[in-house]
Amino acid sequence: MNKLQYDSFYKFIVSVGIILITAPILGIYYYFTGSNDILITRQEFSELSDFSLQALNNRMTISRIISIIFPCICFILIALGLVCIIYGCIKWHKIQADLDEQTHLDTFMKRINAQQLTPTEIAERTINEVIEDNNDSSSSTSVISHKQQEAIMRGFRMEKLYYDYLYRHQRKFYDIKQNIRVGSKEYDIVAVSKLTNTDYLYEIKAWNSLNPQAIHHQITSQKIISKMEEDSLNYIKVTKRNCIYKLVIITSKKYVNETNMLVSKILNNSYEFEIECYSEDQLSD
Repeated sequence: MNKLQYDSFYKFIVSVGIILITAPILGIYYYFTGSNDILITRQEFSELSDFSLQALNNRMTISRIISIIFPCICFILIALGLVCIIYGCIKWHKIQADLDEQTHLDTFMKRINAQQLTPTEIAERTINEVIEDNNDSSSSTSVISHKQQEAIMRGFRMEKLYYDYLYRHQRKFYDIKQNIRVGSKEYDIVAVSKLTNTDYLYEIKAWNSLNPQAIHHQITSQKIISKMEEDSLNYIKVTKRNCIYKLVIITSKKYVNETNMLVSKILNNSYEFEIECYSEDQLSD
């Protein structure tokens, strides 16, 4: 039952509706064009037996009853048919719209040469970000400390947590993709608008503590700003669509407001980026 094709089910409902409308119309046509008169002479009538007279009387009674209730039955069947057709068409159209939307998204992704990153690429990317965030140029992807391993796992978890949060709240208006490559650039999350020509790009950062000096260094010296600028230009160039880049910071609940104020102060409203700060609890709602 999990693989039931609901589009076919609604097509069936439409077909039933057509039958319910067609049947009474054919019945009416048959009733008025068919020969329902009983042709008998007076002499033949007088010669009928009591049983034949009773049978003839019963037939005439049934014909009168049918002539009375037949229009009501036709009206009910036609009304039910119209309900089935309207309901089936609405549901069918909704499913078809969803299919067309998915086809459009798939076509769009192919046109811009968007590719889903492989698990290996995602892991390498996350490891490199953790090394950069810890400002440890001596580390390599082959030698990872226990602390960095924890940071890597938290990075994976926070990005997935935000993706799920975004999907729950925005899937009606956006097609949301995680860890994709568009052109030469890689993106944590891309939300392709279903209604406008403006999409959202997301850079996810999981900072578990508040260290103003480290945060300032990560945003400026480690080129988060230049990365987001380059990523935006690349997306606009490849997709021929507008975009808004969001820097999403996931931190401890007690640091949410302070982190948001600190990052806003560092950026000083001089960049066309939006900043969002969340705690894990907020994303789990």
